[in-house]
Amino acid sequence: MSRHRLVLLCLTFGVMGLLSWIAAQFQEGKRGGPLKLVNDALLWEHPLLFLKSLKYWGLILIFSAGIAYILGEFTAHGKPIIVNARQKASAPAPVSFPPLKLQGLILQGAKSSALINGQVLRVGEGIGQVRVVAIGREQVTVGLDGQTTVLRLRDY
Repeated sequence: MSRHRLVLLCLTFGVMGLLSWIAAQFQEGKRGGPLKLVNDALLWEHPLLFLKSLKYWGLILIFSAGIAYILGEFTAHGKPIIVNARQKASAPAPVSFPPLKLQGLILQGAKSSALINGQVLRVGEGIGQVRVVAIGREQVTVGLDGQTTVLRLRDY
């Protein structure tokens, strides 16, 4: 919700609450007070009877407007609850892999290894920061900083 709409909504609720409270003050003045005797019992003895009074509805609206405004300001200046869907996720910067040459493969299931730049490597091992991720029939997948590239044994 935009800040302008939030302010307008809170002002509307606040004014409605104030008008309700003022109207209730005039009604009580005409009746002679907030309490009436009915069959020798006070009306306010029921716990929810206050909801019939405009005075209390006015106060409820005023406090609701204040709370809505405070919550709206908190989400606008703190961490937003809903991220704007129009914002594009920033792509990670491309990683520059060092020069790597796949020179050979030994395929033995889980014990397969690859000869890269003269070093024999298995899955999980690496040269510097570059790690072997997977070994296939004619290619090896290597990773660096969350990005991967494929080294091929033969270029077609």
